[in-house]
Amino acid sequence: MTHAYERDKDIVYLNTLPLDEARQFIARERVKQAAWKFLLDFQPGQRCLVLEGGVGSASIALSEHYQEIVLLQNNPSTPCLTQGWTNNITVVCSSFFAALPFTESTFDCVILHDIGTLFAGRNETEATLLQSLLEAKRVLKSEGTLVVTGDNKSLFLWLRSKLKYLKAPADEKKRLRGLPPPVTGLSHVDTMIRDMGFQHRSLFSMTPRLIPFQEVSRIGAGRAVQKWMRPAFMIIATQKSAPDSFLNRFSKIVLSHLGDVEIIRYISGNPDSVILIVRAEQRSGVERSAIVRLPLTKTSATRCQRGVDALQTLSGRRTVLSGLVPSVLGHGVFCDQPYFIESLIPGRVIASPQPAALGRVVREAASLLTLFHQETAQPCFIDRTVFSRISSPFISTILPHIKGSDAQKSFGYIMDVMRERWLGVTLPLVFSHGDFQADNMILNPDTLRIQGVIDWDLSNDPALPLLDLLYLFLYAETMLGRGHFEDIFMRQFFPLRLDNGTMTVIDNYCRAIGISSDDILPLLIFFWLHHVAFRLERVWRQLDRWMDQSFYPILLKVYETVRGEKAA
Repeated sequence: MTHAYERDKDIVYLNTLPLDEARQFIARERVKQAAWKFLLDFQPGQRCLVLEGGVGSASIALSEHYQEIVLLQNNPSTPCLTQGWTNNITVVCSSFFAALPFTESTFDCVILHDIGTLFAGRNETEATLLQSLLEAKRVLKSEGTLVVTGDNKSLFLWLRSKLKYLKAPADEKKRLRGLPPPVTGLSHVDTMIRDMGFQHRSLFSMTPRLIPFQEVSRIGAGRAVQKWMRPAFMIIATQKSAPDSFLNRFSKIVLSHLGDVEIIRYISGNPDSVILIVRAEQRSGVERSAIVRLPLTKTSATRCQRGVDALQTLSGRRTVLSGLVPSVLGHGVFCDQPYFIESLIPGRVIASPQPAALGRVVREAASLLTLFHQETAQPCFIDRTVFSRISSPFISTILPHIKGSDAQKSFGYIMDVMRERWLGVTLPLVFSHGDFQADNMILNPDTLRIQGVIDWDLSNDPALPLLDLLYLFLYAETMLGRGHFEDIFMRQFFPLRLDNGTMTVIDNYCRAIGISSDDILPLLIFFWLHHVAFRLERVWRQLDRWMDQSFYPILLKVYETVRGEKAA
């Protein structure tokens, strides 16, 4: 089974952590599943049955909402994270594919979590899933809720079986053709649930969880298979009445100023926020779409607020990006949950791009960015206060993670030289996007011209110039599969060794903004530090390994370069 290694790795990792850090791990697992609280109507005293093929992360996420959770495990040898972290989860070992060991009408909610994993190895046949669904209905109270989730792991298993079929000899192909069809996705499963009598259903598409590249390579499909990954889905069904979740109340009350919200099309989540895409029919009869951000942590709420502030600031300025950024439609708090609503710019993103198409988008984005920064640039005299404001976010985030006196001294030396180099210099500061890359460009589906720039939650004004442009080019290299961020930075950006066309764009940008050649090296170093600080939030589970493999080699190279230039 392809996910056994990931599960074992989680267990090994947990066992090596001090208690406080292990609890932080569990807390983050809960945050990953926090979308549950928006989708289900939790009531005091409820009991929930969870059929889960993993280590119990969904049960842990739900444990704070239910009085009792029964976690059904198919394999007694499967390690479980629930032990020791919460006292209201009971683990029962029983087959998912036989009669459940419970009487009728026992549970207020039954969850089949991640059916791609639950039915792995059993061809994911319709008959197998239907048997489990019927058993779930039997033990569910008449007014209870059935939840079924799945994600693109099921597609991965289907692709693997398809490749096995294509490589099989003729007699084996004949046998494989006789197998029942796999359960393929949301519409198929929803039809089965409807036919069982669950007439009230809410359907959600959720953020795809891409298969790790090494797993894709293992089946020989290559990187291109990732563009086929279908979104994960969740189906919430009841027999007697429509589910009364947070989202239903939220859409009726908070989004009422948009008009009549017809349907919530998607819900997508990352570890610290949930994003809804809604379509509303206004009283004038005009349809309007909007993005609703629901931050789950203080950090995420701060970022969302920063994005709103940036959009409101840009709406009051006449720049080349006027008309290309979303407008703020509202923000506030509903049931203790902050929310931020902005308009949805129609178009598409450049998913799994070809080099030529991506190149056109990047060139247009670079041209827009140059004009935008030229319009927003303000000369700033760099004194100690300004330098501290520019550098302190990087230093405060990175320095605590640097181990070893030599590495700490090297980092301190770099910052001291940068301070000496810039004190007393006048440098143009600009309105920075903070995450300026092709994925955040909304394109015209026909012409691929940019008609929107989104995700301003990492923006800063004023900020250092050139960083957005460098990130645009570097991220394009990662999109084309030419290496990780750190490898590309070492190979092409420190020092700059880009193609003539890209170097010409950078030279034109520097002339337009007023950046001298002496400022290029410090800006390259701050570009690296800016994105190191950002990535430290995302690599926490393998932080020591990432620091050894990615951070320290670049730190050494930067230190040697800075020391060599100073000596010269």
